[in-house]
Amino acid sequence: MRLRKGFLVRTALLGALLAGTVLAAVPAAAPAAAFGCDASAFRGTVLGAPSIEPITANRGSAVCQNAQANLSTAGLTLPAPLSADAAAAQTVITDTHNAGSAGGVANLAVNLSKLPLALPVPSVPVPSSLGSIPVSVDPTSLLGKALAQQCLVSLVTCSTSGTVTNALPQVQALVNGLINTKLPNVDLLRLQAAQSYATAACQGATPKLAGSSTVTGLSLLGQNITLPTTTVTNALQLLNGQTINLSGINAGGLSLSSLGLPAGWSTALSFGDVTVPLVGTINVGQALQATIVNAIQQALNGLSVSVPGTVGSVTITPAQQTNTGDTLSQDALRVQISALGQTLVDLVIGEARIAQNAVDCALPATKPGTAPTPAAVALQCTTRKLTLIDVLERGDHVDLVGGADRSLVGKRVSIFFTGTSSKVATAVVKPDGSFRTTAPLPPESLRHTNLARYQARMGKDRSLNLKLERRLIVDSMSASGGSVTIRGRVIQPLTRPPSAILIQRRVSCTKDVTVARVRPRRNGHWVAVVKAPPGQQAAVYRAATKVLHTLTTPVVDPTFTLPRVVDLRH
Repeated sequence: MRLRKGFLVRTALLGALLAGTVLAAVPAAAPAAAFGCDASAFRGTVLGAPSIEPITANRGSAVCQNAQANLSTAGLTLPAPLSADAAAAQTVITDTHNAGSAGGVANLAVNLSKLPLALPVPSVPVPSSLGSIPVSVDPTSLLGKALAQQCLVSLVTCSTSGTVTNALPQVQALVNGLINTKLPNVDLLRLQAAQSYATAACQGATPKLAGSSTVTGLSLLGQNITLPTTTVTNALQLLNGQTINLSGINAGGLSLSSLGLPAGWSTALSFGDVTVPLVGTINVGQALQATIVNAIQQALNGLSVSVPGTVGSVTITPAQQTNTGDTLSQDALRVQISALGQTLVDLVIGEARIAQNAVDCALPATKPGTAPTPAAVALQCTTRKLTLIDVLERGDHVDLVGGADRSLVGKRVSIFFTGTSSKVATAVVKPDGSFRTTAPLPPESLRHTNLARYQARMGKDRSLNLKLERRLIVDSMSASGGSVTIRGRVIQPLTRPPSAILIQRRVSCTKDVTVARVRPRRNGHWVAVVKAPPGQQAAVYRAATKVLHTLTTPVVDPTFTLPRVVDLRH
């Protein structure tokens, strides 16, 4: 069954969003050469903090697999000021010819009142008179006498009057805090729902990628916004102009330890109760602290600052799609809000991606959890209906193994020795698309030349012609316990020292990756054990090395094995 307009993916995602849970599904490993896919509920940054992407599905996997996540299953709580009723991402694969991904949110909000610790505020300088504030103690008062008495006992020089300095930075910080409290207690951004969908399906022999998205209920600062059809940037009034009376600032919140005080007062703040004979007892430290706070409070009285309005900007990009032909990425919405030179919010909401992954739509679809046959894998990266998988000299004969398109099952394939243009063997295509036969060894005069090649033919269909003798040969391949063991040999003469053998795995029809390097023994035999790729039921490997052309010449030739398929289900 094909995914029509992403129906299966949409149904699963919307169910997850509305219920706040992910629909149950049986995880299934995707077959080799399946479409690629991944999804994200949202990603981005708030107030320059490190980017977050809490809910993803199948991220980092080369092939599409059934995967799903949401806030509850991930056990996550979004960091302030973000909140959401639901956020989900899901990927779905039904077979090698049909796959999809989806991501989205419900009731996502960024609350403005939860931003005060980091929200930039207008530059509002406080009056410079607060840089030096007069302060004094009556020397005839109980505090004055107790201060003088205790300073004398402690051998400290104390003044009874002077100025308080360095209050300006703290008062400025208090003003900035007051400005933040004036911010409206509304959501800077609220989004009722946004989802993106991406689907891939074979239409005939061609893989087709498609994407779409929906967005509803977008508001900024409590005002509903009509979703634009293209990227737009508009002004956003975050804070109205106003005047702040500094009399309302609580000077008791200042840190006295960072202020500049009259001589001896810093020490005197730690004095405890002091008794003056015939006069009384007073806590000098507490009394001095009250005197300082009162002086600063008196200096603030009658002063005010004017706060200009803060206008930010918001850029909205709806339904953004990027399609390179091989990969399609669909975003439901991107919202960027900035003010006073700082980015407040930059969120990409609802992201779904799908990749073609060199899927061969000419092959029959393979269900997840089933392995493609070696014949099917061998044909994945060619438009030919016939292929020779291996041609190998065995004693007095030649073993020939090949694969054919499923449309040729039950039909007879002819094997030709191209050096003489003669038919040397036939084979019937088995139900799994494979065929195998033997042929006599070619004449000695041709056996060791470049003319010793074989080709499979059926009607107008032709395979590539494969050379009989190769200097690098794979004798066996097997998979067990998540590892693949490859055994082979290099035909003498070897280089001195023997060149490394590179083991390469096919990841697409245009790309191989080196997964191991091994050295052959002196007799040319070698063994490589590599980790099997996760999420696949079959893999294709080949090896490459260098050999001496002859024993008597220093010329070095590159040599390769044929691509070989291994079943990874064991």
